Amino acid sequence: MLRLYGELPPEEVHALDAHLAACEDCRRELAALRALQETVAQEPRIEPSAELLASTRRGLAATIDREAQRHWWPRLFAGTLSFRPLASAAMLFAGISLGGFSGYQLGVKTHPAPIATTTTPLVPPDSTPVASVSSVAAQPDGKSVLVRYNRLVPESATGSTDDPAIRRLLAMGIQSPTDPQVQDDSVRLLAEACSHGPQCDDSRVRGALMTAARYDGDPALRGQALIGLQPYLTEDTRVRDTLLESLIHDNSPQVRAQAIHMLSPVEADSSVRQVLHNVSNTDQDPTVRRMSRIMSQDASDVGLQIQ
Repeated sequence: MLRLYGELPPEEVHALDAHLAACEDCRRELAALRALQETVAQEPRIEPSAELLASTRRGLAATIDREAQRHWWPRLFAGTLSFRPLASAAMLFAGISLGGFSGYQLGVKTHPAPIATTTTPLVPPDSTPVASVSSVAAQPDGKSVLVRYNRLVPESATGSTDDPAIRRLLAMGIQSPTDPQVQDDSVRLLAEACSHGPQCDDSRVRGALMTAARYDGDPALRGQALIGLQPYLTEDTRVRDTLLESLIHDNSPQVRAQAIHMLSPVEADSSVRQVLHNVSNTDQDPTVRRMSRIMSQDASDVGLQIQ
């Protein structure tokens, strides 16, 4: 393997060549390794990152030092490369690793790596706090460390709720996992903006209101989210399904009653009629049962008129 990568000391080259001239097995092994080397050389080169190179070189150097202390080279060279397939594979890996490491050492001696310079200060200023550190890697020069971090810079935007960008921010606020007050205020403002007409065409905005209608912990806010969805009931089946889910599963009688009232424009829909019929017989609240029964009867009358 050292001969293949040009790493064999000159005084040993002639001895190995003489052996190859007389050993058919070793010639075949060397030919196979050369063919593998040529095949690998034809593949596209993908340059690894500086962090990967540095960590790999450190690990390789440590491994070579450990293995050298175990005196494994004499045992490995005691036989030919073909004495066992596993030994051949190990030899191939060791040769590739040693060749890369030796090339790196030669390059370091010939062209010392310059210490990387950057205009980024070593310690980020307090005005731009660090949100998290994403990676840490020692550099090849052995003196510097590369630390990648994410800065947390709060920003703000002011605008009308008619502005699509503001509505998208409010939709993100509804899904905020850290501040319930941000969620509540976003639901109120976005529901009010969307309830005035067809101006919440962005699917993310409607999706945020549907999420609030299903999962917000405050019944009043769930009801407000439903009001914000009302203008889109007839054109968006997802909105209709959200109202039906609220009617079936919401634990607030007031929200369930509100859902029944809002379903009036689509009461002739077969799925709506079926849900109303079931709720009129099973809901625990008498007011909700009565409203469902009246709506279900009206829906049946509308269905008969259509037929």
